Amino acid sequence: MARVLHLYDDRTTPAAAAVLSELRAGRPGDLLARVGGATRADLPPTQAVLRPMWGWRLTAAPEIRRFARRHRIDVIHAWSPSAAEAAAATDVPTLLSVAAAPAARQWSALGAAVAEGAALVATSLPLAGHLAGRLVAATPVEVVAPAFRHHPVDPVEVRRHLGLPADGTVVFAPPQTLDDRGPVWAMWAVGILRTMGFNAHLLAGGPAAALAAVQRFARSSRTDDRLHTIGGTPAWLGWAAADLAVLAGDRGQSATAVAQAVANAVPVIAVDTGETGALIEHERTGWLVAADPPRRRPQALASAILRLAEHRDLAAALAEQAGRTHPQFMDVGGAARRWDALYASAIDTTPAKEPVA
Repeated sequence: MARVLHLYDDRTTPAAAAVLSELRAGRPGDLLARVGGATRADLPPTQAVLRPMWGWRLTAAPEIRRFARRHRIDVIHAWSPSAAEAAAATDVPTLLSVAAAPAARQWSALGAAVAEGAALVATSLPLAGHLAGRLVAATPVEVVAPAFRHHPVDPVEVRRHLGLPADGTVVFAPPQTLDDRGPVWAMWAVGILRTMGFNAHLLAGGPAAALAAVQRFARSSRTDDRLHTIGGTPAWLGWAAADLAVLAGDRGQSATAVAQAVANAVPVIAVDTGETGALIEHERTGWLVAADPPRRRPQALASAILRLAEHRDLAAALAEQAGRTHPQFMDVGGAARRWDALYASAIDTTPAKEPVA
């Protein structure tokens, strides 16, 4: 088995962090390193901290190369474009995982990483096509569907542990990027339901940076009594407690959130755009609401939450059909084998190059 170094930094998205955490659970021999100082990524304890990446090639690349040599690393698996840009400048084969649609400011680092020889890996075919369309040099983009284990726990006990009401509808809105507005849209919808007298509560998880916007919105709209956050708590606890998931981000969220919902049999309400719009079939594997016009989105989300909360049989049928349609999201062993094959291929096909001094 290839010896892999996983690199992340403060630009690693919650979606990528979720995939990384699940992957490392099945690969205990891999190393995990943070590049830079404090990070906003929600990840388990790190085994090493490498030099801050100011001037990628001049400082970070040599440090990464020395660490890789010292620990006899075969492949570097980067979990953000900036980490990959530095890692790819070394003489170690490098993969870059992209788990959510990149923000505008990330494309420069993505292009630089690809130019240095990093191989791109996306979480779905729609995202792979998006990357290939913007980065011609990156084609073909490999695809590894994220897969997650189901944790057989009692939802009532989980809710009690998280301080959630036992009699309300719990809506989970996991942020997929650090600037994801999806939880804000979901909070708006829960606020609408509150004025209607419906007992719905929003549960949001992830790093503090990704939760700040929804916390501000809840305070300003005086709906903070309906917001619950779980911060660094393992994401699967949020999924175990949820009645519904709302994926309402403007960039179409991520296949990662859909995969986690499928693995935990949670019905999904999503905005019809990006990866979620491509992966979910309306009224068959989930419930889609129109992305435009944005002013109508909160009411549309509120109506969808109310519909599925009041028709539990329909919600359960959507989750069941989603599991039948997307079995890859539960095939943890298959995902592990796919990663093993990509690591082996990277070792075999990466041409030798002059390492950074």
